[in-house]
Amino acid sequence: MREFGVELRRLLIQAYALQFRDNDAGIDFDPILNSQDPGDRYSVRRIRVKNGRYFADVYGYWSGAVEKQTSKADVVAELAREGERWEFVNFHYPDSRFPG
Repeated sequence: MREFGVELRRLLIQAYALQFRDNDAGIDFDPILNSQDPGDRYSVRRIRVKNGRYFADVYGYWSGAVEKQTSKADVVAELAREGERWEFVNFHYPDSRFPG
């Protein structure tokens, strides 16, 4: 999990531990892809820089029975440089009441 920042990694581990401990649904979607039904493929359409962090708009593509294409990004991945590598530090959900 070195591709995740320390705080994000801690929160994910905590959420999954509580889910296991309480035998609860917990996180009932993929927090990285913001989906319960992952797409066939994903692409980044736009990257913005703000305060030294990079924000990548990620769009999912579905084929077959589900033809879902959205005008907004499915998820916005926030990345920061940590030493010699990049880490995911947050995932923002544009269409959510809780955007991240």
